[in-house]
Amino acid sequence: MPKHKFELSIDEWHEIHEFPDSWPISKLREVLALSEYEAEVSDDELAEVVLMLLEDQGPRVGAEVVLEVVFGDQMSAGVRQNIAEDLQEDEPWAQHATVAQQAGIFATVVLLQRAMPKFFDHPEAVQFNLKVHSNVPEAREWLTDHVNAGLVVRLLAQGMETQSTLNRLYKEELNSDCFPAANDILWCVSKIDVDRYSIISSRHWMSSLEDRGNWTASATRDRISS
Repeated sequence: MPKHKFELSIDEWHEIHEFPDSWPISKLREVLALSEYEAEVSDDELAEVVLMLLEDQGPRVGAEVVLEVVFGDQMSAGVRQNIAEDLQEDEPWAQHATVAQQAGIFATVVLLQRAMPKFFDHPEAVQFNLKVHSNVPEAREWLTDHVNAGLVVRLLAQGMETQSTLNRLYKEELNSDCFPAANDILWCVSKIDVDRYSIISSRHWMSSLEDRGNWTASATRDRISS
């Protein structure tokens, strides 16, 4: 895949403490079911009842219940038990080795912190807008296509210092056209318009960009399977 030159800038950088719609009614009812709560609960009362139940269960058992709702069969009971207490540490999602599960760990702590603020720190992630421009026709086509996470992460990485966490851990992928973990590093990415993205991610990955102004980058997009 060819590389093309892009001009980038970031604005509207701010902290967020939850994902949009991270705990819809359907997920809260799963918490209710796993907690073996059998009384009828209206949608208006659901969040309050769930928080009460989790508080009654305590931080360890409550964490296991929420982890099971978030991950289901993707995380075994043994793993849930092992990491339940780790969730009380600072930014546990950043310490979790499986990158594909980091966003889920964050969402888990969001609900647990609401229920037990004495035990769980207020979770923080970052949200910002990325403006991308290129004078190269093919590069502009890439921007009008669906969001290519590999391309976006490569562009972001080139705005960071070489010793940033992202550049150190993913040197090979950043210099290739195959970056499967890019979709997990960008917890949420959406297009505002043709050359502007809204991005949510962990400060663990993106802190180097907080005060970044403009920069240029040369990058390719990920291969698209036919």
